[in-house]
Amino acid sequence: MSGHRVTWVVVLLVSAGLCSCASHQAVVSPPKPAERIRLLAVQPFDGSGGADVTREFVVALKAAGWAVAGKNQNADALLTGSVNDYSTNHKLMVFLGETNTLTNGKAATVSNPIVTGNGSQILPQGPTTSVNNPHLVSERAVVGVSARLVSQRTTLWGDDFSYESLEFASARQAVVFALVRSLSRALPPGGSQ
Repeated sequence: MSGHRVTWVVVLLVSAGLCSCASHQAVVSPPKPAERIRLLAVQPFDGSGGADVTREFVVALKAAGWAVAGKNQNADALLTGSVNDYSTNHKLMVFLGETNTLTNGKAATVSNPIVTGNGSQILPQGPTTSVNNPHLVSERAVVGVSARLVSQRTTLWGDDFSYESLEFASARQAVVFALVRSLSRALPPGGSQ
């Protein structure tokens, strides 16, 4: 083999390797035309927050045009999965405006103090909530879900997604929306492929 051919072979192999790492693809095994998915059943998701994620999936699937089976209906496919992450790290409370505080044992007036629940050195003094001293509470929530669509012991689709937000509801909605969108792209609702 000449040096020129070897160079091209190496360039092609490296290019193929880089392209294969560039994007995340859901697992898809499209059903045969006779097996079109018209009605989905949603099995309760495993893990912490599974019941909330399951309810969110039912709402999102219906909004995306999927028919969702009731408890006693036979479905064409089963959506199942697990909640891999459903956690909040910490909550923060921000007092807006000037607030009298106790900082390291000394009284002080500070503007917009941030207080954590993890043994903060700044403690508000006096009434903590009033018209003159409003406050905001913030938390960091992470939701991660793996989902798959199964029909007759065959996985038709599978994907996972995680999202971080300031609270659980929006993180959960973002994760479920992304997964339903991935499913709908791979297998359009109602079997209209």
